[in-house]
Parts: sequence; structure tokens; C-alpha cells
Amino acid sequence: AALNFEGIMRLLRLAIVVAALVAPGVEAFAAPPQPTAKPPLTMVQPKVPPVPSPPAVLALVRTVLTAVDHGNKTGNYSVLRELGGPDFHDANTAARLSAVFANLVDQRVDLLPVLVVEPSYREAPRLTARRMLYVAGRFDIQPKPVSFELLFDVWKGEWRLYGVSIVPG
Repeated sequence: AALNFEGIMRLLRLAIVVAALVAPGVEAFAAPPQPTAKPPLTMVQPKVPPVPSPPAVLALVRTVLTAVDHGNKTGNYSVLRELGGPDFHDANTAARLSAVFANLVDQRVDLLPVLVVEPSYREAPRLTARRMLYVAGRFDIQPKPVSFELLFDVWKGEWRLYGVSIVPG
């Protein structure tokens, strides 16, 4: 009787087992396990928090603008740097931040009133295509109103500063 493929495979496996038993010191190699049903692969997406509540967004905005104001007044932007995620921190030395905000210092823009004035948002805070939080708006503070654009990224489960633009007028 002719052997089919399955019969040949059974004989081959038997021969490997017999050879492993009779040949001391020779390592036996196991055949790969028979395929079993595996669950389908799914992409694990990093958890991104939803857009924060309005009070939380306001706190993020005020925290960043106050840190810029403190940096402008003291020349020390280290707190602003530390509020950022790793990308912001690595891209911005304290000296670079000083140069970025020099126009606000030169124009004597006082950002302290942002602590007590409500901003008007240009659009509702939203997630970008890169899953970052984008917040843009304006504070009508005196003597110079300021417009701002802020971008936050998630780092260790919380929103951290990724980019900041503040323009007087």
C-alpha cells in the first residue's frame, strides 16, 4: 500500500523519537507545535485622555501663561521647561525660551491678569490628528491683550506642554 503524506510524517516523527532514545548524547529537536487557533492581533493604542473639562483646560492655559510671565519677570524659564513633556524640554533650553519670549519682555506685556480674566477661545479645545490637545484663544487684558496657541501632549497619563505661542495685541 502506498503511503500518503500523513503516513510519511507519522513515520518520520517515530524515527526521530526512536533516534533520540537510542542515541545517547545526541540532542533531540522538537518539531514545532501544531498550529492552534490564535486570537486575532490587535493594535494597542496608547491611552489618550479625552479633551479635558472646561475648568481643566482653563487651568492648563493659566498655568502655562503664568509660567511664561514668571519667566519673563525673573529671566528664569526652568519652571516653564519642566511643565513640558520630554519633547518640549529637550527642544527648549532656558536661553532659547528667553529668546522666544523676548518680544513680550520688550513690550512689557504683563500676563498676570490672565489669572482673573476669562479667555475667549477661538475654537473649542480639541484633539489634533496626532492626538494632541490644541487650545487657542485670547485674553482681553489691559494694557495689552494677548492671543495664545497651546499644544499639549500626553506624557505619563497627563497633558504636558508641547508648544506655546503668545502674541500681544
